[in-house]
Amino acid sequence: MNDIFYWFEWFYNENNHLGNFIGFNKYPFQNLNNLGVRDGVTFSICKYICILFIRQFSIAKTLYYNNATDQPQLPNDLLKLYDWEKCIGYFKFCLNEVLKEKNTLIQLDLYDTYTNKFEEIDKFISGLEANINSNIKSKKTTADLSQVKIKEFKNSSKEILEQGFEQFEKISNKDDFPETEKDIKSYLRGSTTLLRKSAFTDGDISHMNYDSILASSLVSYHLNKYIPNSFLMARTEQYLISNNSLLDALDKILSNKNNIKIIAFNLEYESKGILQNSDHKDNIIYLPSTDLRNVLYIIKEEDLPKFKFTEPQDNEIKELKLEKISSEYKIYFSVRDINKSESENLKL
Repeated sequence: MNDIFYWFEWFYNENNHLGNFIGFNKYPFQNLNNLGVRDGVTFSICKYICILFIRQFSIAKTLYYNNATDQPQLPNDLLKLYDWEKCIGYFKFCLNEVLKEKNTLIQLDLYDTYTNKFEEIDKFISGLEANINSNIKSKKTTADLSQVKIKEFKNSSKEILEQGFEQFEKISNKDDFPETEKDIKSYLRGSTTLLRKSAFTDGDISHMNYDSILASSLVSYHLNKYIPNSFLMARTEQYLISNNSLLDALDKILSNKNNIKIIAFNLEYESKGILQNSDHKDNIIYLPSTDLRNVLYIIKEEDLPKFKFTEPQDNEIKELKLEKISSEYKIYFSVRDINKSESENLKL
């Protein structure tokens, strides 16, 4: 059975013989020009292997040969197990096609073998499927996290988040003024996400952007969302201005006013072009926003927001096993395997 399923998967999976397919060079089939016949040749070979599979159940057990119908030895490689898992469906299809050819089975003296051992054959295939699924689950659950991938996640997260915060440094108020109860405050908290374990293990299907997906999401849907939206809570007067009258409106609003900053969130190309060629260009700060578009805030420099970065509580650092990756912005990270007993608290 080891050879039968090894070769069945080998012929079924075209990745095993790219550029060296048996039907094209070494053993060309008769009456075929070998153009566009790959699927047909594969089907014929796989049907022949299915006949050999049925034949295994006709072999009598002897002292030296008593494992003709034992389950095959499964590959240790997880990716190869995935290949075996996919090919079982095609194996059952080819086997059913062979069983339709009753006369062929009679001539090979295998028809009675199938009819008499139908339940045993069916049980064998079901058992093989169960073994493959069980092995895949076991290997995925017990696999160790890759320290290389964790390091890549750490470095990418640090770079993306620091750049995300740095872009808002342009509107940070540098004056050291005391906090009061009347101050409008907006909070940004940490975040967690659940990824497939295979994203952080070796020998499994690779995950695109596994190292940057969380940090990029935090920048787009936290920093670029809540920091611009916090301006909505502090706004006073508001105006709807078209591009044609944009400069005239700014001239009137900013007349005889000093120490003013214009915060431009997510401006479209036309509006940005008008402002970049205006007398106000040196006082404009362009920033991204997830929700706002073509929005300008005119603010006194003394009223610009102040950013404060705080450390997590000690019990959070200990419980989540957090590691600091940015001292400037107090950024921490950790990658945890929730299948481990030590991570049971994370499932609550």
